[in-house]
Amino acid sequence: MARVEIINTPIRKYPYKTRKGLSENQIKKGLRKEGWTVWRGGSINLIRRIDEQYPNVAKSYSKLKELLEDKYTEETVDKLCYLCDVSHGMPDFLCYHPFKGFKFVECKLGNEQLSARQLKAVMYLREELGFEVEVRKLVEDSTKTRKQILFIHPDKKWKKTVEKQSVLNGKF
Repeated sequence: MARVEIINTPIRKYPYKTRKGLSENQIKKGLRKEGWTVWRGGSINLIRRIDEQYPNVAKSYSKLKELLEDKYTEETVDKLCYLCDVSHGMPDFLCYHPFKGFKFVECKLGNEQLSARQLKAVMYLREELGFEVEVRKLVEDSTKTRKQILFIHPDKKWKKTVEKQSVLNGKF
């Protein structure tokens, strides 16, 4: 059984022209402010082809390769690259923090749910490879739930609320 944290982040009150890519953009900025180094989860297989990339991309993914090989076995890195090649459920970001290690982050907007492919990828990353995985949702300010735990079992899934908003819209 896999255990995944779901963290809800309030969206800014701003009249966006489009919300396409908004959750990834805002969550990536938030992760960087927290001190995480962020790579695209669907691009992990670039560490196999570093020489074919643009110089800045090659530098970034060679750093990722060094960090992964330092912490994990070469077999684990190969499994990550293989999962990236064959799975369409890979989380959006792979993040690294010098004191906290690695984690995968899936970004969602509003009430979006994890797809079946994403659930399988999350189970594999948690259970087989031992990576931490979390889901960050960009939600409207009126959403009262702030943090949940998602339990994924091969037969079913369920959520448990851990933290709720204590003040509604900043008023007592």
